[in-house]
Amino acid sequence: MYLKKRITMREDGILIQPHATYVPTWVAMMKVSGRRKKGLPYHATLETFNAEFVVEPEMLDGEQAGLFRSGLGLTLYMAMDRLDIQFAVKGLSSFMSRPSVKALSALKHLASYLEGTPDD
Repeated sequence: MYLKKRITMREDGILIQPHATYVPTWVAMMKVSGRRKKGLPYHATLETFNAEFVVEPEMLDGEQAGLFRSGLGLTLYMAMDRLDIQFAVKGLSSFMSRPSVKALSALKHLASYLEGTPDD
């Protein structure tokens, strides 16, 4: 263990994994435990944030926006070691200042993907 990451020396290379508690903690925070696992990390209908197309009723309130930002912050840390989620995290990061219902749904989609692939 080094910097809360598991580093394993293997014959074919070095395996670096985030701390084993991050994914279960994040899944519990997003309340997606027990849902159907997703095969892809990226939500197909989510596009990057564009201020011109903001619909105020679709924006999250203070508590939900805080949940989105907390979950995304943990995901940003995990994305350094999980190449498979980096593109999804990049798209979700564009919603950091104005999170929407659709962005929260995409973050929960990513949580379901990570729950199904914790050791990738």
